Amino acid sequence: MTWKPSANVTAFLHAASGYRPGGINVQRDASQPTYEADELASVELGSRIELGEDSSAEATVFASRWQHVQTDELLTNGLVATRNAGNAHNSGLEGRIHLAVGKATMLTGGLILQSARLASSNQGSEIEDRRLPAVPQLAARVELGHRFHWDSWDGEASIGGRYIGATHLSFDPVLDRRTPGHALMDAHVSLSRDGWTAELLGENLTNSTADTFGFGNPYRVRLVPQRTPARPRSIGISLSRSF
Repeated sequence: MTWKPSANVTAFLHAASGYRPGGINVQRDASQPTYEADELASVELGSRIELGEDSSAEATVFASRWQHVQTDELLTNGLVATRNAGNAHNSGLEGRIHLAVGKATMLTGGLILQSARLASSNQGSEIEDRRLPAVPQLAARVELGHRFHWDSWDGEASIGGRYIGATHLSFDPVLDRRTPGHALMDAHVSLSRDGWTAELLGENLTNSTADTFGFGNPYRVRLVPQRTPARPRSIGISLSRSF
């Protein structure tokens, strides 16, 4: 449902629901022979404000309820089964801004603050950390872009960073581990003329080795420590032609 109280303000209300079907675990040592369907219901209330030419701001508050959360459990033979962890809820605030800084420079950014937790557990006290896995309480991004002309070429350049807050990997104690917050920085420069575009890309410029949300070999995760670092610093050049 959308409402425009004025030419530069838009408000909206959005509700949605969905589910994944349940199933049967064929592995004999799974903690649950069968698992229930999980159901998700969410509602969002937000607004968008036009601040002027090429500038806008958005803000959204949201809440969701997740029943019979399906999650993985690692079995002793290295295979993965599915079980229901319990019921969860999430609420938070999300914001975006797109701001013109001069005629050719743009500043964009985004922020999300949320609290996603398991409200009730099928496993009782066995789950010590009730935060939903791989859902950070804080995530943010910012980018500064600039358009320019060089000789007969049209150019664009940008530099930006993103931050993902601390979280953990799984409800399964065998797979679970803490992942601290980390930041990554990227940049790019492109030149275009007569359908040709040349671009220079740089990813993870600080060469961060922060751990990310994943693990390696499930058959050896009990025997040796495993981590998945961020992709190393990468520099690339591309040349393309449009027709």
